[in-house]
Amino acid sequence: MELIERYIHEVGTYLPREIRDDVTEELRSNLEEALQDRLRSGDWKSAEAAELALLEELGAPHQLADSYVPKPRVLFGPRLYPAFIRTMKIVVAVLIGLAVLGLLVDITDSTTWLSLVKGLVSAFRSVVTGSLVILGIVVVVFAIIERTAGAPTPTTEDWDPRSLPTVDDPDKVSIGDRVVSVVFLVVALVVLNLFRDRIGAYFSMNDERGWIPMLGPAFDAQLWLLNLCLVLDLAVNFLVLLRWRWSTALRWADFAINSLYVVWLWRIAFGPSILAVDPAWMVSHGWSAEAAADYYELVTDTLAGFVDFGVRLGFYVAAAALAYQFVKLLRRVFVGLSSVRADRF
Repeated sequence: MELIERYIHEVGTYLPREIRDDVTEELRSNLEEALQDRLRSGDWKSAEAAELALLEELGAPHQLADSYVPKPRVLFGPRLYPAFIRTMKIVVAVLIGLAVLGLLVDITDSTTWLSLVKGLVSAFRSVVTGSLVILGIVVVVFAIIERTAGAPTPTTEDWDPRSLPTVDDPDKVSIGDRVVSVVFLVVALVVLNLFRDRIGAYFSMNDERGWIPMLGPAFDAQLWLLNLCLVLDLAVNFLVLLRWRWSTALRWADFAINSLYVVWLWRIAFGPSILAVDPAWMVSHGWSAEAAADYYELVTDTLAGFVDFGVRLGFYVAAAALAYQFVKLLRRVFVGLSSVRADRF
């Protein structure tokens, strides 16, 4: 029955979350009943032989999972569709959260119903526009992954059920997690390099309101290192998807990239503040000189301090997480060496 459990678990990894539990329970019941029928017939030398023959007849897990997925799925195969929906849910939730936050600020400053309605319309437009832009990026990324990732493809060739990974295989890849990581890495690269001026906040100051970019020269000076981290991280995630599992080399590569992230955090946490305001830019975009000066004072005296504290806290948390990852990698190395020595003797 161990092979059946491993088979059911593998099928479940290719199913959308909303039908996974029902399908796996139904599949478990059917397989157990079919196996008992075979054993009662007395035509098999052992329970293992009957189990192997049953699973061979069913075919590879991804093929069986495909038969349960509603059709048509034209953008991606069934293995990527759940990750696509999950990614878009996260993106839309983040955009809605940012819009609500901006709307709350707007409500506190609104003096008339007309200004409040304008704020609602602006928030809705921002969510729709942002969702469409991100949707385009996500679709392209998923299309690339569908054609390059090393997931199994439908085949009529024989397969060996004994090659199924164990249920608790630590090196098995979570397709959803990897794909979501790739998508957000690509989005981060696009936003940071093409739309950095849109990273800011919607502010009201002295009865004036508008969008103001907030990242200054200190952030731009370290952008090369962040880009390097993101590109290397993207490469490792693609390699993991190509292999469909982790390896020792890839785990160490991931550790090295996380170390670079920590170095980047250290450089921005203990350097000049990444927040900066250009009063001249504000005046050229319709703000009064008085509002620009007041906003510059607010950012310099208050907001920059909060952001600097948050970045430094993030650095300490990331450094602790990196140390924990290093300990786990060393433990895997020593466990592996112990296993090799035990096999030799």
